[in-house]
Amino acid sequence: MLIKLTSNRFPWLKRNESFLRSYTNVAIFTVSFMAFVMAIWDTGFAQSAATQQWIDDFYKIYFACNGLLYVGRAVFILTERRVSQVVITNLVLGIILLFEFSLSILLGKSFILSPLLHLPPVYKSLAVLLFIFEISRLDLFRFFAQLNPPQIFIVSFGSIIITGALFLMMPQATVRPLTFIDALFTSTSAVCVTGLIVVDTATHFTMVGKSIILALIQIGGLGIMTFTSFFAVFFKGTQSFREKQILKEWLNHPGLSSIKSTLSKVVLFMILVESIGVGLIYLSLDPAYFERIQRFRVAVFHSVSAFCNAGFSTFTDNMFDSRVRFNTSLLYVMGCLIILGGIGFPVILNLYDFIKARIINFYEKQIRRFRYVPAFGLFNINTRIVLITTLILIVAGSLLIFVFEYDNTLKDLAWPQKIATSFFCSISPRTAGFNVVNMAVLSSPALLLTVALMWIGASPVSAGGGIKTTTFAMAVLNITRIIRGKEKLEIFRREIDPGAVNRAFAIMFFSLIILGTGSFVIYMLEPNLSMSKIVFECFSAYGTVGLSLGITSALSWISKMVLILLMFTGRMGTITLLMVFVGHPKLRPYRYPSDNIVIT
Repeated sequence: MLIKLTSNRFPWLKRNESFLRSYTNVAIFTVSFMAFVMAIWDTGFAQSAATQQWIDDFYKIYFACNGLLYVGRAVFILTERRVSQVVITNLVLGIILLFEFSLSILLGKSFILSPLLHLPPVYKSLAVLLFIFEISRLDLFRFFAQLNPPQIFIVSFGSIIITGALFLMMPQATVRPLTFIDALFTSTSAVCVTGLIVVDTATHFTMVGKSIILALIQIGGLGIMTFTSFFAVFFKGTQSFREKQILKEWLNHPGLSSIKSTLSKVVLFMILVESIGVGLIYLSLDPAYFERIQRFRVAVFHSVSAFCNAGFSTFTDNMFDSRVRFNTSLLYVMGCLIILGGIGFPVILNLYDFIKARIINFYEKQIRRFRYVPAFGLFNINTRIVLITTLILIVAGSLLIFVFEYDNTLKDLAWPQKIATSFFCSISPRTAGFNVVNMAVLSSPALLLTVALMWIGASPVSAGGGIKTTTFAMAVLNITRIIRGKEKLEIFRREIDPGAVNRAFAIMFFSLIILGTGSFVIYMLEPNLSMSKIVFECFSAYGTVGLSLGITSALSWISKMVLILLMFTGRMGTITLLMVFVGHPKLRPYRYPSDNIVIT
């Protein structure tokens, strides 16, 4: 009604409504970009007292003006009859910014949200967050109209890696200057959630640098497209067909209709699990070793790093640090976070549907007294294979580590610590990369087992790398089928598509070729290093694990580039990289006559 009366009162407003709407969007994006650049400059470079005061005043004016623009956008969107959540988001955010920062300008100090908003770190974080909101409103996929989904994945991850490397080179991010190759290596390791390091994360990076690494881990674990698309739900409201198609490929979702709800579930699940992880890690840390604020920082960093299977730690000796390596409760908490982050989002969503169906069925039967419909059959074949394979790898790996290292690295530990350490050492190599034992003194059988676990990795569409659990399971099942002389691969009363089996063997074959090539190149460049250590390093990079036998920082810049390529390949996936050049296969409406080849 207000809009209608205003339009009738001022006809020029009605005539220029479209222009004003576009101008408002351009104005918000422009000032948000300026504030983003200001926040980066303020964060990464030292400022004088006078300059810092000027920057703080700029933030207040910017937030107040941006609040007014957000309110204006909400009004214009309302005239379009757009979705209510977009209107509410812009309106509430605009009112908070306008009210809070206008008071701070007029009165000098606000007594409402000053403890929360009027702090330099909050200024910078809020400026960056608002710019991300504006980026999410853009139809970025329009700029990549000629690229197929795998190519878009490569471009997006590559852009984040290079941007992260530049951020890590800022003076305020490090204690000592960082070379570009080391910054690129660290950024790649963080975005590809690997954990291999060439400089000590605990001592070489400042709080700013660690925050940048943590942000890169979070973005790399979930994907930049997932984040921007999630924010777009609240700030744009709609998704183009192209955007839905890209997200469908990334999340391996069966359809386009429910991609928005699926995206929300994935992000909310991540936030929920990481928040619970922060609380549990905080409680498990010994107050005798950590102050309250330090415990919180350690909990936040390690919760995100564990869920994203990154392996980065703020301890110089990683989890082998004397303050945490005997903490069994911490090992179990981080182990569970690693499992949840590496089990794959399709499995999580399938489990959610199963639990939801069981709850509904229980309500229908017990409360409403309707006929009970069992929720059997909701577990799809992918979920069953992933859960069974993961369980077998965890149990078998724990038992073998316990046996191999009983008189070695586990020798001086109590029984609860032996069990917790074996459990953690079985989970961590499958793309997480936290080391709770001295890797340099592991026995040869334990090292060989670790290499195998690093190669297998996590599950599909997760934060982990490797050839994936389903690939390994398909290969084992197919070998079993051949030995038994069966014509088709069948499991759980389902016939597996031969194409999936072929892809599994192709992934395994190409992964071994890539690992062999990478190991050979590094050995030619570093002849003074042991071949076994080089192979271990390459498997760790390709599996996005991060475990090392201590040679990473000693490598030449060319060898570091080889590991960077291996980390990138392992995170993107071999098939994804091949599809960058080949694209989706075209179906041909003919078949050649069959023939036989002798294979023994």
